[in-house]
Amino acid sequence: MAVSTEKLLQQHLPAITEAWRKLERLLGEFERELHLGRVHDNEVRIAPVKIYPQEMVGETLVGLKAPMAPDAGRRLAAAAYGHLEHDGDHDPTKRKAPSSVKCYGVIGVPKRFIDRATDINIAKKGLKEKLKPLAGKQMRVRVKQPDGEMTREKRDLRTVAMRRLQSSHINLLAAYRQIPVLTEQVRAIRFDHVTTHKTVAHTAKELIERLSRGTLSPLAAADLVRLKAIPADESLSHPSHNSYSRVRARVLLASRCHEKRRGRPSQGKRLMTAELPILYPVHPAWPEPEITLPSFREEEGPERRLEDEPFVKSLNYYRRKPQYRGEKRRGPKKKGD
Repeated sequence: MAVSTEKLLQQHLPAITEAWRKLERLLGEFERELHLGRVHDNEVRIAPVKIYPQEMVGETLVGLKAPMAPDAGRRLAAAAYGHLEHDGDHDPTKRKAPSSVKCYGVIGVPKRFIDRATDINIAKKGLKEKLKPLAGKQMRVRVKQPDGEMTREKRDLRTVAMRRLQSSHINLLAAYRQIPVLTEQVRAIRFDHVTTHKTVAHTAKELIERLSRGTLSPLAAADLVRLKAIPADESLSHPSHNSYSRVRARVLLASRCHEKRRGRPSQGKRLMTAELPILYPVHPAWPEPEITLPSFREEEGPERRLEDEPFVKSLNYYRRKPQYRGEKRRGPKKKGD
């Protein structure tokens, strides 16, 4: 017999409460100690601190400015690690994922800070695991509208669980987001700015089948004739104007072959997300790592590979330029690859 959403919620709420309180406590202690530059009231060496303010044009990140003063940068980083709240414009009725605060830079810290950040990441994974049974389920709850009227609306059951804990303001994506931590000596960190452009690709055969399903307009009929004249397995693309810009970090470790990652030696290199400051260990005998900031040059999207005019005008699909037509469409990765 199916379990009601209320019973499911009550079944998992104690474990969720414990996981959330643990994360809240660890994150609060870490934020406070990093903000003050102390651990257990003992002075510790937190250097170097390089936090780079963002240069924005509207909502677009176009550059990183010169690093802040160390104390101000450390306090901003501490606030960024602890900021789990939704932005003011978040609408829970929308399917769009809420945005999370971003803060770019690096902080060299003693091993105790590395251990505390690792414990926080474990607690984040624990909270995500406890909330996992509620994923994909909804419940109707009472919601107060801006005009004061109370209505009943559907909400994600995970959001309802956090609401029961008086934490409905929490952005779960921010709560799940791991603190970027390195555990060994670092030689260099190079930041890259990348923009992901989305395209939808189909073969000529797939588009022929799609056009053949219904009554053809004159434009679609002409498209069908053109499609039948090219190889059936040729891939055509429908470009999207949506793109996602992000900053990531390429890390060179002091050890050339420290550990195996995905079954292969790491060769002392790591690729990390860098939307929060990267923590790395310091030691009196270790030199300061070299930091390289990203280039924010205007990037060309995958549209550069497409012809100027759509080949399938009724569906807005483009052929690739001749020099790119031999490229295979990417498919899902197979196990063992």
